[in-house]
Amino acid sequence: MKTTSPLAGLHDLHLPEPISCWPPAPGWWMLLALLLLLLIGLLFIIRQRKKTLLKRMTFEELNRLREEYRQTADSLQTIKQLSILLRRFCISYQPRSEAAALTGESWLRHLDRLGSCQDFTSGVGRPLAFGPYQQQPAANMIPLIDLCENWLK
Repeated sequence: MKTTSPLAGLHDLHLPEPISCWPPAPGWWMLLALLLLLLIGLLFIIRQRKKTLLKRMTFEELNRLREEYRQTADSLQTIKQLSILLRRFCISYQPRSEAAALTGESWLRHLDRLGSCQDFTSGVGRPLAFGPYQQQPAANMIPLIDLCENWLK
């Protein structure tokens, strides 16, 4: 009689497949989504703070111009500075090509379009078109400064 070993019928060990790195577990997906949301939120907050800072600095500059005009009554310098301030403000919020090269009537129409008004083309804001190039622009700049302040708001 032939005796067989009880271990003879056993097969070799088969190891499981190695664990794959892809696709990641659901927890990693949630972490990635959370990080993306945090990044988007941070970018939004930075952008809002930049806009707020820009507006605050613009209004501070406008108030400085108003005080300077009250002290010196220099219409020419005030209108030049107002025009520069409005142009810098427009360039900060729009592509440079939209506002940088505009002059005269086209500049006034652009300001009216942005402010949804007609105060620049047919109102107090008209001196902004050609005032910086005149020897003696309009005498009283306070209404123009007020218009610019309202437009900026």
